[in-house]
Amino acid sequence: MDNLSLNLLIFSPIAASLLFFIPIFRDNEVIIRRFAKTFAGLHFAYAMCFCVFFNSDVSYFDELFLFGQSGIQSLGIRTAFAMDGLSLVMVVLSSFLFFMATIASKTVIRKRHKLYYGLLLALETAVIGVFTSADIFMFFLFWELELIPMYFLISLWGSGNSQKSAMKFLLYTFMGSLFLLIGILLLNYYSDTLNQQMTSLFADINVVDKLPVNIQILISILLMIGFFVKLPIVPLHTWLPNAHCDAPAPISILLAGLLLKMGAYGFIKFNILLLPDAFKIIAPVLIILAVINIIHAGLCAYNQKDIKKIIAYSSISNMGIVMLGLCTNNEQGAVGGIFHMVSHGLICAGLFMIVGIIYGRTKTRDINAISGLASVMPNLAILSVLFSFAAVGVPLLMGFVSEFLTFWGAFNAQYETVIYIPLVVLCALSVLILSTAYMFKFLHKTFFGIIDDSWSILKDISAHEFIILTSIMGVIIFFGIHPMSLVDIIKPFVDIMIESAGI
Repeated sequence: MDNLSLNLLIFSPIAASLLFFIPIFRDNEVIIRRFAKTFAGLHFAYAMCFCVFFNSDVSYFDELFLFGQSGIQSLGIRTAFAMDGLSLVMVVLSSFLFFMATIASKTVIRKRHKLYYGLLLALETAVIGVFTSADIFMFFLFWELELIPMYFLISLWGSGNSQKSAMKFLLYTFMGSLFLLIGILLLNYYSDTLNQQMTSLFADINVVDKLPVNIQILISILLMIGFFVKLPIVPLHTWLPNAHCDAPAPISILLAGLLLKMGAYGFIKFNILLLPDAFKIIAPVLIILAVINIIHAGLCAYNQKDIKKIIAYSSISNMGIVMLGLCTNNEQGAVGGIFHMVSHGLICAGLFMIVGIIYGRTKTRDINAISGLASVMPNLAILSVLFSFAAVGVPLLMGFVSEFLTFWGAFNAQYETVIYIPLVVLCALSVLILSTAYMFKFLHKTFFGIIDDSWSILKDISAHEFIILTSIMGVIIFFGIHPMSLVDIIKPFVDIMIESAGI
């Protein structure tokens, strides 16, 4: 990987977005779209090079120098980036889903193409920047940069109450960011004071055994509020269904596939790795919150009439599974939780693509108004069945592996002062019933039954829609059959996490 550049991986998308100002593009929709797809494809290929040459025994570190300076050195802030196993997995997932979202935008986006694809590429830089930042303030910078393009992508190209939903998304996440910033400032202050070293690199932050546990808990809670808004965790979740329903399908793919994972990623990097003493005390409570998330969102998903809200609430429920895995205090659960971050990102991306196709054809998302689509859209019906099977955790598909590892680890979670964990986890297993109920409700109501005459003229999926769905499903099947290819990348990071965090 010596010849690969993290700086190029991170900043090339936003640099490419600036090229849209070249006169050659003008307002030519075809040229703009083809350039965006070509760049996204090349970026994914470049990200895969990191995957091919990755070595978990080697630390990959890069800095961005502007005018000969790396960040604000007088304050200990550096524009530094690093890649470990977790970062690698999330970066490759990000690049892949942005590539899919760019292709999916062909039939959805009908106006302001330069602005749309420019914002999409800028968003990619922000997301990858979050997953690779080696400095806590750079992490926060990219965390905030993500809000700007996402707000406009929802409000300008969404439907329904898109502006209201975009503003709700912005207010919720900005509120969470305030708590996050306070937590980061306190963490940096105490680390600098205790270690007599002004630095904000993740690797140099050290307050373990030096800072009173009650202060660690306070900082941890502040950080968690910021991360839990993004995850989201009940009751900080109400922005998500609205944002999903009013966002265009490609943006819903990114919202569910990547932005929710940013919250889990931050929780791992800050709460588990930097504040392990506080984490071990709070973890039993977080397990309860995770189970509430799983059950509450699952019940909400089953009771929805809007098919997009069904998938949106299923996302919230699945992020509860991720949180459950991360708090299990053992290797199996942690690997399962991270594995589920990837599997849910792929499965939910496919499901939102399917919902977008249905809405594009029928102009409705009311589950009671649609039926019998399998007779006129057989290819979409087959793919929908496969994605639904993956969502409920059918063996040989990716969702089964992640759920199995997570619940296996959860049943073996051990905390000296808590004895109720197995009982709580047993309640969480209800998700297997709930997910089956709402996904099969979605399938039965939408694709089977008697078709209405108004749907008999609908066309099946187009070539580019077929490519997107089969590409995503191909990855889901591959990792479902051969999960060790992903586990082998995740496990070294989990081992380091367990060792450094003392869990």
